[in-house]
Amino acid sequence: MQPKYKIYLETSVISHLLASDTPDRQIITQNFWEVVVQNRFFEIWLSDLVLMELAQCPNFKKRRKFFEYLDNLRYNNIVLDNNIIELAYRYIEKGAFTERHIFDALHVAAASVGCCDVLVSWDMRHIVREKTILGVNEVNCSEGLNPLKITTPQNFEEVI
Repeated sequence: MQPKYKIYLETSVISHLLASDTPDRQIITQNFWEVVVQNRFFEIWLSDLVLMELAQCPNFKKRRKFFEYLDNLRYNNIVLDNNIIELAYRYIEKGAFTERHIFDALHVAAASVGCCDVLVSWDMRHIVREKTILGVNEVNCSEGLNPLKITTPQNFEEVI
């Protein structure tokens, strides 16, 4: 039996399922969602942080719909702990993130500590960018963690 590919979904992926203000990304995300949900070779991972960020959506109808999407998805949850927080600060020390973007660093650290193969995000300013990917994987290597692939839903098939 082929091992499952572990995918961490950062909050922006779920929020783009309903992002009518960016219709191209919305369609790409909906297509990505269908592929991921229907593929038994993918194991989906979220963290407490994803659930917290979704719960903070000010639009009640959207918030309810986000959780309906999750209700129809088999996923595993990564509980944020001291190991994840410490790793996030190592990323900041390395310059992969600034302190102002600690939540982004926490997402990446959760995926790394959770031994995910890939993190999927639409945040190209702070997460899906070369400087971040290089810094994260340098820290992961020094910490004995596996390298983490980081990509958008649009480029997901190119990295798996």
